[in-house]
Amino acid sequence: MLKTIIRFSWILALLLTACGNQDKSQPEVKLVPEPGTIDYNGTFTMSWETAAVDYCIASGDWSGSIKTTGSKILGPLTRDSLYILNCFYSGNEVSDSVSVKVRAPEIPQVKLSANPLSIAFQDSTTIIWSSQHVKDCIAAGDWSGQKELNGSLKMEGLETNSEFRLICNGPQGEVSDSVSIHVYEAGVTVPHVNLTANPAKISYNGSTTLSWNTLNADICRASGKWFGSKARSGMQIIKQLNKDSRFILTCTIAGGGGGEGVDAAEVTVDPAPSPIVTLTANPSTVAINGSTTLRWSSSHAHSCIAIGDWSGTKSVSGTQTITGLRKNSMFNLNCIGRGGLGSDTISIMLMDGNK
Repeated sequence: MLKTIIRFSWILALLLTACGNQDKSQPEVKLVPEPGTIDYNGTFTMSWETAAVDYCIASGDWSGSIKTTGSKILGPLTRDSLYILNCFYSGNEVSDSVSVKVRAPEIPQVKLSANPLSIAFQDSTTIIWSSQHVKDCIAAGDWSGQKELNGSLKMEGLETNSEFRLICNGPQGEVSDSVSIHVYEAGVTVPHVNLTANPAKISYNGSTTLSWNTLNADICRASGKWFGSKARSGMQIIKQLNKDSRFILTCTIAGGGGGEGVDAAEVTVDPAPSPIVTLTANPSTVAINGSTTLRWSSSHAHSCIAIGDWSGTKSVSGTQTITGLRKNSMFNLNCIGRGGLGSDTISIMLMDGNK
């Protein structure tokens, strides 16, 4: 009888141990975007699964408390985006993050300008235009007909205020731009103003040089994206432009006689570059309960978020010592800037025999 009791106790202990091991599933969370790269203004489906967690909270470019398993259509997106899912169990946390890339937009664009913007009676001005992602362009207003996608045209003998409009069509729709020319009455002297920017297309935070010269002008003033009194001719370097900018120069005759001569220069600025993130660890292999020091740096970023086996908001550069490592670990750093999202990941491995 005693042997039977002992054997039954031993079998029961084995069964309880087996059941206990089955219950101790590893907490996990997994995010899957489909597709991972989308068109500008596109949408995608985010799916997620978890195991052995109590509840989950979304952060990054989505937010709020969500079910532990599910899917959701997200978008439309106009920039690269970061999605984080933090799940909690017994006071602990496990997380995953994914990024979704957005292709450069192919939005139709057209830009129309004139040099100069104000003229004397029967004088001339030159219309300049450029376009992107369009198939054809038609002139309207005080000119007409089919136009090349990019070009210039001298308009002579203007006698009244005129407006020139250009309408362009592309796969993504119609776009238009216009420019107005002020024509003074006969007998009014109008200073001639010529303002240019070189280069007219620059990189983000780049520089351009404005050059100008005038005829029959005494007093000049700047407006738009520069300001102040200016000499009748000169040059000026404009630095650290981070968006498309328009520079205007208006010149008059001393004493108030005559009209205002006006010209403008347009500068196109490339989009901000994507952040670049570098994350390293020293050492990258540690003994159980060992430590490692993470070092990171980034460029073109204004904030960073830690994911994986660390968490929280981080500075755009820094160091942090991680102690008490008891398992293989992964550290991910996502940094966000005006140009989108950049990330880097480092894995820390336990030495053989200590996993």
